[in-house]
Amino acid sequence: MVDLISPEANRQKATVAVRVKVLKPDDLLKPEMNATVSFMSGSSTTQSATTSSAGRLIRISGDAVKDGQVLVIENGVAVARKVETGPASATGEVDVLSGLIGGEDLIVNAPAGLKAGDKVIAK
Repeated sequence: MVDLISPEANRQKATVAVRVKVLKPDDLLKPEMNATVSFMSGSSTTQSATTSSAGRLIRISGDAVKDGQVLVIENGVAVARKVETGPASATGEVDVLSGLIGGEDLIVNAPAGLKAGDKVIAK
């Protein structure tokens, strides 16, 4: 639910700050978390093609996908996950059609040389 919409936009970033209240939060949601939100049309065909099995849309930065895989953090180790994505949006984000369930710690800007099996620390 939208709680507050900032009356001013950031023109350089073409963004507007919006505060939302999650009516049924899960254990992965923490106070003061930031998120990037993309609003979609109400078209049922678009929504059904881009939602996870739990009915949630998963959209990530296209920079996180390399050769059809993303790196996620599991127990302090980088793990490769094969993903299927939709086309990139104008902002460079992609809808994840399969391979992620939501809530994973995704490595977006991996340092050069980071590979699956390497130890990592989430910040």
